[in-house]
Amino acid sequence: MAKVLHASGSGYFPFCLTKGTPPETGRGTFYPISLPLEQYMSWWWKVKTWTLTGSSACIETANPPDVDPLVNNWTTTGLVQDNSWTSSIPSEENLVCQSTRAIKRVLEETIEGIGFNGFSSGTFNQSFTNVWSITFEDHAYLDGSTIYPRMNVSGWYDTISAGDSKVQAQLDPLSTFRIDGITIPTYINWVPAWVIYDDWAITGSQSFDLDPETYWPYS
Repeated sequence: MAKVLHASGSGYFPFCLTKGTPPETGRGTFYPISLPLEQYMSWWWKVKTWTLTGSSACIETANPPDVDPLVNNWTTTGLVQDNSWTSSIPSEENLVCQSTRAIKRVLEETIEGIGFNGFSSGTFNQSFTNVWSITFEDHAYLDGSTIYPRMNVSGWYDTISAGDSKVQAQLDPLSTFRIDGITIPTYINWVPAWVIYDDWAITGSQSFDLDPETYWPYS
């Protein structure tokens, strides 16, 4: 994709770029990742819809005093999929007019995103849904051919908000979320009810990939 203007930091996106690198990067910041400029331009201009794959399977345990041990064994029963995750772009014309991209839905003031449905068995038998949304904002740093987009993942996977410290220590390292092969450094933004018990523990793994599904037809 050729640069369409020659002014510094312009022509790649419907906003200007800042040369150099962000003051902070990684998990806990608004610049959690870096990637090749060409790949990010493809996300911005070419990808029409995205699709989610992956699964989650974990066992949560705790041993409160004077009661039976608590066990929560959850597995994925399906994925939360919109008919077409379009980054909030309804048509090709909006590619230029809209300076942000968002993979989420807002229904009755509730934000819904990609995610997974699950069922937990053990102490309690119940269905649940965990979701997260992704927003690419109207700013980025450009260092040569490497771009640092300002972005935010929020919800179950979260680039800013951390869950409980025990969750960070035990579940975060077992969890992976990737966009088009790029690992997004996230927390699991969750505070379990049983975490009040000293021996609360969780094992298992979860991994999800958000990948381009279809592309805009323009050449």
